Amino acid sequence: MKNYALFSVNGRFIGFTNFKPTTGLYKEMPDNFDPVLNVYVGDYATGGLKHVETLQPKDYREANVDKKWKVFETEMNAEAGRLITQEHGLPVHKQLNIIMEALYNNREKLDLSPEFIDLYNKVQDVRVNISASLDSYTEAPKADVIRKEEEKSFFEAYNQLHLNINEEPVNIQPIE
Repeated sequence: MKNYALFSVNGRFIGFTNFKPTTGLYKEMPDNFDPVLNVYVGDYATGGLKHVETLQPKDYREANVDKKWKVFETEMNAEAGRLITQEHGLPVHKQLNIIMEALYNNREKLDLSPEFIDLYNKVQDVRVNISASLDSYTEAPKADVIRKEEEKSFFEAYNQLHLNINEEPVNIQPIE
């Protein structure tokens, strides 16, 4: 599985993720990337991976090696959707067609078709795996899981603390 380094809008390194972000700044890590032995030092434009044994004191501070990863539940859910639609070859329209066909063909007795059972089993497998992944990330010492209901407040607090962004409107006075 690929790993990605995440960066804030101003290029500051935030952490790593196993799923390709859909927005924002990120860099793909090499296939031999090991999050235990490798850290990212520097910013988006000038930084790079370093092995922990080669870190100098300044590098150690810049690498934030003592910080937890940020794992977003919505990112994991997006990965579940990608797995269902791309890896299992079941785009939404095909899923709906299978469901509608099964319901229509069995409207009298609701005897489900093999396609419906196959679809159901694949979706259930992905859901169970994603749930287990979230649970394991929750228990991991280097991960900080942010659930869907917590994400908005997390980003607001992050923006306020690190980027000094306020939601309040700016009053601009004309120059006289």
